[in-house]
Amino acid sequence: EFDPIGLAITSTETTIELTMSDIESALAAAGVSLEETVTVYHRVLASAGGQSTPSTVAAIEITRGVVTGNETSEVPRSTALHQNYPNPFNPTTTISYDLQRPTDVTLAVIDVLGRHVRVLAHGTQPAGTYEILFDAERLPSGVYFYRLSAEDFVETKRMVVVK
Repeated sequence: EFDPIGLAITSTETTIELTMSDIESALAAAGVSLEETVTVYHRVLASAGGQSTPSTVAAIEITRGVVTGNETSEVPRSTALHQNYPNPFNPTTTISYDLQRPTDVTLAVIDVLGRHVRVLAHGTQPAGTYEILFDAERLPSGVYFYRLSAEDFVETKRMVVVK
């Protein structure tokens, strides 16, 4: 049985963020009790030129009043690329970066001749802190670079693969 809670948002933005307070209010208005788990269905309706196209319906289970996971809600104060760890490494290392706001991102690994070896991230990502495990098992020993491009931010750092 599907009972819509009536939370509709109209926007011309490509990214819309709901706060936990927005969700809490909608669940309370729908009569969901504290610690009760419900399945919430959602979809996007895109409109342009008088025509509307709905997305497929997606579902998520939410327990009212309970937050799970260890994600932090803090948004980084700036966009930054951090030094990989460990460095030198064999065969894996972690590359982390911060995004101050939602943006198109490309994180690429480049060899000393400037050739792209691997693209680790590509596309629009929300603001936050990211960690990517890079596996260089199939690469020869040597110096490599990783470059983060995010709108007007571009930074490159050096890493060393030792076999």
